[in-house]
Amino acid sequence: MNIRRYLKRLVPEGLLNRALVKNPWLYSTPLVRFEANLVPRQLAVLQREITKCVALSGDVVECGSSRCGSSIKMAQWAPHKTIFALDSFEGFNPRDVEHDQRLGSRVPLGAFTSTSYEYVVQKVRALDIANVVIIPGFFEDTLAHWQNPLCFALIDCDLELPVRFCLTKIFPWLVPGGIILIDDYDSDRYLGGRVACDSFIRERPYAVRLVAHECGMLAIQKVTTA
Repeated sequence: MNIRRYLKRLVPEGLLNRALVKNPWLYSTPLVRFEANLVPRQLAVLQREITKCVALSGDVVECGSSRCGSSIKMAQWAPHKTIFALDSFEGFNPRDVEHDQRLGSRVPLGAFTSTSYEYVVQKVRALDIANVVIIPGFFEDTLAHWQNPLCFALIDCDLELPVRFCLTKIFPWLVPGGIILIDDYDSDRYLGGRVACDSFIRERPYAVRLVAHECGMLAIQKVTTA
């Protein structure tokens, strides 16, 4: 069993959250890793891909921030960019879960509910990180009227409908040369993300270039203004 998951089961969530916020140095320890859902090899891919984009105009967005661990790491790697951290902070939309289950996805009951908007705000404040902007809500609401140019996006929302929606809404605001990194592309638990990505790429054969496929992640780059 993953030791971090074991500790979360052993220690009541509220107590764990308070302990971390009161002792923010714990976030940087190897065990906690800022509570990023990505494993170290995936974080290395994330760092490499976002570093390619820091010289471009535009900011950074993460769709599916959970406890904002990856957002915080990106804020450290791209200190002059604003990192927009988007999540419901209350788990998946039940409609999206039902859709993915029909595809054969095995979505755990209560997945990604061990977070809250209040907690991540306290966490970012405790770490004194000024360039992370937390935006709560489902993507249909938070991305519907998006108008910020972007150089990089991390999509880590697992299910077909939200992945498809995020790709469709983010891509027009991605500057040429910008990169979108999608997690769980090779997941055998969440099948919808790959379906959404493959469909999105097929529809834009001259506007998208594959730049990486490793550690279960897929990175695509915008090569035109289309």
